[in-house]
Amino acid sequence: MRTHQFFMIAVLVCTTTLSFAQDLISGGTNSWIFHTPDANDRTELVITPKNDNKWDWSRQSNFYNVAGNSNKISFATRARLKSASIHGGLWLDKNNKGLVGTHHGKNSIGFYTKGGGWSLILNRNSGQVGIGTFDIPEDYKLAVNGTMIIEEIHLQQKEEWPDYVFNNNYELLTLPELEDYISKNGHLPNIPSAQEVLQNNGFKASNMIKKLLEKVEELTLYTIQQQKLIEQQQTQMNELQDQK
Repeated sequence: MRTHQFFMIAVLVCTTTLSFAQDLISGGTNSWIFHTPDANDRTELVITPKNDNKWDWSRQSNFYNVAGNSNKISFATRARLKSASIHGGLWLDKNNKGLVGTHHGKNSIGFYTKGGGWSLILNRNSGQVGIGTFDIPEDYKLAVNGTMIIEEIHLQQKEEWPDYVFNNNYELLTLPELEDYISKNGHLPNIPSAQEVLQNNGFKASNMIKKLLEKVEELTLYTIQQQKLIEQQQTQMNELQDQK
């Protein structure tokens, strides 16, 4: 009796060991196989469906280093979670290269699109945002590689607005002085030259608007002066005409 019981226990142990050594396959016509490659020393678990009575390994899902520190889950067509790589995150659609994830080399989180590369990037440390570019200057929060179209923009002005041109103590150049400056420098006073704009890789819009308004206000003063001169000359002509 004891010998018989020992034999049954041995059979159960042997049967259990063999079942774990084999692949686990779900039943039914839409079968799935849970497979651990022998060469990977149980560091990878593969799950794939059956197609035309064959295992479709092109649609497999992989679980890597399930018990390790660098876990990764890979889906063949729709999504992929990945770490320990320069590109990490969630692939929404691998066929269309749609990605929401992290770029560890750039310390950023972003969206990756087919043909467009990293289209929207957020730096996790500085909070800087890049659209189509990782190259965001240190003193800026937003960089756009391309053109923008907006309905309205509000610029905060922290410096003095050019109404100072209309103060009585404002030193307005005479027209001969202005002509001489332009002749020597090739640009208006207090306006950057073309070479300066090129060297500075552009200009700040708020600062340029302020400078242009300054020139408009100066031009208004010149117009008023000329109008007064015209009226004075007209008065003198009328007086001469009356004396005849």
